[in-house]
Amino acid sequence: TQIDEAIRLHTLATGQRPTGWYTGRCSVNTVHLASEEGGFEYISDTYDDDLPYWYEHNGKPQLIIPYTLDANDMRFATPQ
Repeated sequence: TQIDEAIRLHTLATGQRPTGWYTGRCSVNTVHLASEEGGFEYISDTYDDDLPYWYEHNGKPQLIIPYTLDANDMRFATPQ
């Protein structure tokens, strides 16, 4: 999968497997697919809350840390 390839390339480049996942251009399936891969401490491909929460995937908890545009520094580089 593309997730597997991204993990492989990240690990090759840094020497470490990524601890979390953020796609940036997610679909309705991204959290499910990243959870299915397993092994991520957190997934940040949601915009649905201000606070972290737990998502249950196949009976296992997955930490979701929603991405917030308030933490995105792009707002300082572009006109608002």
